[in-house]
Amino acid sequence: MKKEIASGSPKPVYFLCGEETFFIDALQNEFLKLIPPDMRDFNYDLMYGNEHTLQQVIGIARSYPMMSERRLVIIREFSAMFDKRLQTVSDDEKKKNEQEGESYSATFEPLIQFLEKPNPTAVLVIIDKKAPSGNTKFGKALKGNVNVSFAQFDPIPDFKLPEWILDWTNKVYNKQIDPKAALLLAQNTGSDLVLVSKELDKLCTFKNTSEAINEDDVKKLVGFSREISAFELKDALFSKNIPKTFQIAEQLLHNSKTTDVGEVMRIVSFFYSVFSNIWQIQRLTAKGLPSNQIQKEVGVNSEFYFRNLVKDSKVFPSEHLPLIFESLLDADKALKGMTRMEPKDILFLTLRRIIG
Repeated sequence: MKKEIASGSPKPVYFLCGEETFFIDALQNEFLKLIPPDMRDFNYDLMYGNEHTLQQVIGIARSYPMMSERRLVIIREFSAMFDKRLQTVSDDEKKKNEQEGESYSATFEPLIQFLEKPNPTAVLVIIDKKAPSGNTKFGKALKGNVNVSFAQFDPIPDFKLPEWILDWTNKVYNKQIDPKAALLLAQNTGSDLVLVSKELDKLCTFKNTSEAINEDDVKKLVGFSREISAFELKDALFSKNIPKTFQIAEQLLHNSKTTDVGEVMRIVSFFYSVFSNIWQIQRLTAKGLPSNQIQKEVGVNSEFYFRNLVKDSKVFPSEHLPLIFESLLDADKALKGMTRMEPKDILFLTLRRIIG
């Protein structure tokens, strides 16, 4: 999408959504480059759903640019304008619209019409946390529309963060970072990509040579914002050291910036990713596939991380994995209200069931 924007021939409409705002904010900066700085006062509008109506947004998006090739209109928190409108809708009307598969569907009609015949001299960027349901009229209008470019950005799982750091450092900074240094950086920043990016800026500015960024560089320069991470929990779990596993789990909950439920769900998701990769490695190894093919099938680019996965895959026998996945599924259900257990107790029980 970045290349499409930079090409000078962007689509008339973009719909960006997802919980990971790092990429969305980066793309917003790319869109801003479409308008010369001295023309932005006349041709750039940043709007918010809780402050504007859809009619106002479309009205501006239909207007022509002033002394410039195009106009840029960005609407953030898109669904907020409909949340506000729904507060005035009767319960009967809400029920009727829900049965039709869309909440207050009439409000989308002006936008659906705009998508079919957008202003060729404007770029409308819609930003929201969630994608519209595919079975709604608006969701269907977005799909396959030649005038619309759609992208969803979900948070990067902790397990994949070190490899993302390797790739991002190479693509954005044209530098190399040692896999162990990437792992250390991931452990001490967590999955906040804004923070990771700031630390990489610092590291790449400091390491202004062709040499790869190493562990010592990270230790010298990175502000350790997290005392412990899910990676340490994994190492303790795979060593089958129950007291240490519980101690680290306790620290994770204590240091968490979110609720206990949110943190435990993050940990459960992390271990689901870990054991899914292990299951794939065991299955493909049993088929007699060579190591390089297994690595490709699993989708891990880094040789370093793949070797760690192979080592981990030998800790738990394949016949134990169904019980592990069952325990993770039980934890997911419990966290979503299927039990009255406290999140901490759910986590401890799950970890004990995994260790066996």
